[in-house]
Amino acid sequence: MAFTPGVAYLTIRCGPGEEVRMLSGTSQQPAAFADHIRYSLPSHPVGWPTVIPRARGAVPGAASVSPHANQATLSRVIGALGEALSAPAVNHDWRESVSMQLHALRVAFDEHIALTEGPDGLYAELVTVAPRLARTVQRLAGEHSTLAAHMAVLQSFLDSRELNIDQLRECGAELVRELKLHRQHGADLIYEAYATDLGGET
Repeated sequence: MAFTPGVAYLTIRCGPGEEVRMLSGTSQQPAAFADHIRYSLPSHPVGWPTVIPRARGAVPGAASVSPHANQATLSRVIGALGEALSAPAVNHDWRESVSMQLHALRVAFDEHIALTEGPDGLYAELVTVAPRLARTVQRLAGEHSTLAAHMAVLQSFLDSRELNIDQLRECGAELVRELKLHRQHGADLIYEAYATDLGGET
C-alpha cells in the first residue's frame, strides 16, 4: 500500500491478514480524527468509504458525569458490544443490535475523552500529582484517537451493503480487547500516581 510522505496514519487491526489505515493528519499538523478511511482487505477492493468519525468537541452533559460513573458505563457498554457481536447472526436484528451497542459505546467514550483530556481533565490532575508520569499520560491520551478510529471502522463495516459477519466480528473483538487494555492502563496509571506519589512529588 502506498503512503503519502509527511502524512500520519493510524493502523487498525481487524483480524489476521486484515489491515485498516486511517489518515490522521500531517506530521506538521497532526489531526486526531480523519475525514476518510482507506482500507485493504481480502476480497475487498481498495477504496475510500465516506466515514467521518465523531468530532472531539464538548460532550453535552459530560461535566455532570463523574469519572467513576463513566467508567462503570464504559465497562457495561463494552461488555454489551461483545455480547451483541457473539450473538447468533440469524436475521437483520443482529446488525441493528450491534449498531445500537456501538453507538452507546461511542457516546460513553466521548464522555471519557471529555473527562480525561484538557486542562481540567483527569490526566492533567495525574500529571500534577506525579509529573514523572507525563509521558505515560500522553501515550494513554494518544490511545483515544486510535480507539475512536477503530470504532469508526467498525461502523463503516456495519453500514456496508455487503456485510461480512466474520470480518466484522474480528474487528469488533479486537476493539473490545483494545478498550479493555486501555481501561487497565488507566487504572494502573491512577494507582501508580496516587499510591506511589501520595501527596505529590517534591
